[in-house]
Amino acid sequence: CLVAWENVSISKNDGGLGVKNLELQNRCMLMKFINKLFSNEPAPWKQWILRDAASFDTPSNSSTLYLWRIINDELTTYRSITYVKVHDGASTTFWFDHWLPAGPLYVSHSALFSHTTRPNVSVQDVFQARFDLRLRSRLTNAAATQLADLLLCLQETNLGDGADERRLKHTGKVFTTRDAYATPDRRSETPDVHGRHIWGTRLPNKVKIFAWLYFKDRLSTRGNLFAKHVLDDDACQRCSGCVEDRQHVFFDCTSSAELWRMLQLSSVAELADANVWTGCPLPHLDAKVCPFVFLSLILWRIWDARNAEVFGSEPSSSRRIITRVCDDLVIWQK
Repeated sequence: CLVAWENVSISKNDGGLGVKNLELQNRCMLMKFINKLFSNEPAPWKQWILRDAASFDTPSNSSTLYLWRIINDELTTYRSITYVKVHDGASTTFWFDHWLPAGPLYVSHSALFSHTTRPNVSVQDVFQARFDLRLRSRLTNAAATQLADLLLCLQETNLGDGADERRLKHTGKVFTTRDAYATPDRRSETPDVHGRHIWGTRLPNKVKIFAWLYFKDRLSTRGNLFAKHVLDDDACQRCSGCVEDRQHVFFDCTSSAELWRMLQLSSVAELADANVWTGCPLPHLDAKVCPFVFLSLILWRIWDARNAEVFGSEPSSSRRIITRVCDDLVIWQK
């Protein structure tokens, strides 16, 4: 495996390949049942599954049904990515749903939540009972403080008419499987500066994937293969036996260094990855064309020549690489 699966399944703009995580996709599709259960749309299956339950507070006999198992498995995730605009409060859980600015009350008022006897009570029931939260006696000091704070907040809140509205937190729109799959917490922790440049170029896919692996430093160099215990040594087979890592293959190896000298670009080896798209190493080219030529043509042909020499015993020369780069320019610009 060249790249970890969790990185492959991230979107292309965030540094991945955009390959769908089918397990997560399936979970997002199952959450549609929960979203429909909370919606105001009438459906026979909703009446059937809730026939013995007045609300989520008392699922009792329905809890053994397959759909209830789906709900129980995915409800926490569903609530974590949605918020509720409360109207009548009938379908909103007082403690677990995000319906107040501070977030779910079981988190923001955890000490008080530990004293409740009805954790799944609805917002409507709480307001109809005049804020009777069904708490156990002898509240702790922390719980008493949180209770006073919560009652003050509830007194400033008024319920209305109509069904409660649920929205995805990161889009503010109604729930869809596509948007649920694209929640921000699935994105890479560090922003990717290469993705939109790589996938936005008009190049063959094999070259785009090569560029993606190049910036990830996941090409099958002997150094990487040795680190994965695939090879017994990491020495370059084309020169004096230096460690064949990415820097060596493309810039320090004898044939690569000779190529950059012929192009009068010996300083390109010092160019940081983050500067490839802005610090053009080819001053005689347009700034937009430069990364295309540098990355997708020269580096690609260096790698292609390396593989041909190592695996096909084909002799490599700087002039041959430059000739192939020129041929690629003629073909790909069409």
